[in-house]
Amino acid sequence: MLALEPLEDGERGATVNTASAAAEDGEIGQAAYSASKGGILGITLRIARDLMDDGIRIKTILPGIFNTPLMMGVPEPVRDALGASVPVPKRFGRQDEYASLALELCRNCYCNGEDLRLDGAIRTPPNKWRVSRGGAPPVAPERFVPADHSDGRAAAAEASRRETGVPKAAETAARSAWAGSTW
Repeated sequence: MLALEPLEDGERGATVNTASAAAEDGEIGQAAYSASKGGILGITLRIARDLMDDGIRIKTILPGIFNTPLMMGVPEPVRDALGASVPVPKRFGRQDEYASLALELCRNCYCNGEDLRLDGAIRTPPNKWRVSRGGAPPVAPERFVPADHSDGRAAAAEASRRETGVPKAAETAARSAWAGSTW
């Protein structure tokens, strides 16, 4: 972009980065993921300032739950519940919606150093529940055990996991999918 001749207003180009809504409100157990996305968020304004004299603009999109190939690997009941958890519209985001926002961010020369959520207004609350028999919310509350319990339910949850054959990795994946951290 630096090799390009500047346009009439001095602009040479624009970059649109992708982070995640988890950069702002990741759930318990997502510290590393949220921090990595927060890092992208954190450099947006700083890089925009670094490149301002060169006429290059920087923006970041924070997508929520999107219909991605990774999401298609999640069991259908979980996908249905996740889509229904989005306030409006009650579905996953689509690639054309992301592309539309990215294009507008490139077209609008006055947008620089900004991050924009694209998530149907979903907000991820801290998840204080541990999946005890696999699957993901929403299901009957008796299928979940508080993660911070100290009354012996941890052993019961572990026994239940062994009984149903749900490995710890699958439990973690289900919790991550529920959190909408699929981008």
